[in-house]
Amino acid sequence: MISKAQIQFIQSLHLKKFRQQHRLFIAEGTKIANELLACSHLLHSVYASEDWIKQNSHKLHAAQVVEVNEQSLKKISLLASPNEVMCLVKMEAIEFNPKQLATEFCLALHEVQDPGNLGTIIRLADWFGIDTVLCSEGTVDAYNPKVVQATMGSFLRCKVHYCDLKQCLEFAQQNNIPSYAAVLDGTSIYKTKLQENGLLVMGNESKGISEELLRLITYRISIPSFSKMNSDSLNVSIATAILCSELRRTN
Repeated sequence: MISKAQIQFIQSLHLKKFRQQHRLFIAEGTKIANELLACSHLLHSVYASEDWIKQNSHKLHAAQVVEVNEQSLKKISLLASPNEVMCLVKMEAIEFNPKQLATEFCLALHEVQDPGNLGTIIRLADWFGIDTVLCSEGTVDAYNPKVVQATMGSFLRCKVHYCDLKQCLEFAQQNNIPSYAAVLDGTSIYKTKLQENGLLVMGNESKGISEELLRLITYRISIPSFSKMNSDSLNVSIATAILCSELRRTN
């Protein structure tokens, strides 16, 4: 059974500073646990109900497994209705090389604050075959449990890097690599063909993209509204989905 010290340790991982200190993060749910068991090199430990352990015993040979009851699971979970299983996952140390922009298409997120938005965007990147998501330092932590939950396992396939977006855009500009910014007053995406390499910058939910970054952008693009009313701007994750779909439709 789980110890009091283990409960306290897992609870500490609810906070970013302890996730960074221990290089571990939390992932909850049966779907994510099954995907992690297939990527056992990233799996640190599993905390699960007796029933779940019995049903999955044939997959657990390489994992450190601790049985927990419903009461203990509620203590360590951040979900309103905890799942049967929680995993602690190792953070990968992978560096981003700006030269990748010459051969692949990347998403770049400037100050995106909502965990659900970031998690959904990571999931979208995975769906549309975009391997890399770049985040400004002010973007919500990709290892936040709410972000991890929203990715539905896509964090295992899509690499997220925190970096200086200005430096990335300067590198792109100096090397004639296309960059795109999603803005309200840009050229319609339906009149623009995104190239197969470069990066697409998506901005903060309320403030958009800073002028400092916009000055380095090659193309400003937008999703036109066909509403007969004065509709507000699109949610950043929905806008990302539309733009990624158009990228794949035209390439």
